[in-house]
Amino acid sequence: MSTEDYVNVRQIGKGAFGTAHIVQHKATGGVYVLKRVRLARQTARERTSSVRELHLLSNLKHRNVLKFYGCWVEGGCNLCTLVELCEAGDLAGQIRIRQPTSTHFSEEALQDMAVQLLSALAYLHSSRIVHRDLKTANILITGEGCLKLADFGLSTVLEPDPVSGGLLLTRTVVGTPHYMSPCVLQEKPYSTPNDIWALGCVLYEVSALKPAFQVR
Repeated sequence: MSTEDYVNVRQIGKGAFGTAHIVQHKATGGVYVLKRVRLARQTARERTSSVRELHLLSNLKHRNVLKFYGCWVEGGCNLCTLVELCEAGDLAGQIRIRQPTSTHFSEEALQDMAVQLLSALAYLHSSRIVHRDLKTANILITGEGCLKLADFGLSTVLEPDPVSGGLLLTRTVVGTPHYMSPCVLQEKPYSTPNDIWALGCVLYEVSALKPAFQVR
């Protein structure tokens, strides 16, 4: 697997650390998204986050989790990641489109979103994974309307507690302020319920077309 196996279709994103392009496989005709990150521009912490995300994605197989197809290093300086194409963009973008005319999602659509996201979280939590950055910008949408949970750079895997038989809690303060749970904001230990709080914020936002909380 290498960059030479793909034809660039068009660029769909550009940031401080890299780019994202829609590409087509020369042999099969399959269409994907190729993310290219310049490793030299990342801090040690950011590189650790990238490696964590790739490790998690390579082991996750669920209808509502973004599909990971592979990764490689290009020219010794660019980390390339191949993931599935979500033609409808992200949920945050769909909300922005609807805001000017206050065109709300139907009740049926909201119920379907809730079921899909709950299914994704149930799968992650059964594997002891806490996403820690669930938000509308990290929920992608395929052309068929299937939601895909993405961006696992802040995710963590909870370790078993040998004493209680449960799971050890985490206390790192990470995430996006609009969706942070009280435990995170108060720097208290937390686990999988943190994602359920964020999901509640997401569902409020898609229902009201505005965030559940204002950030000072």
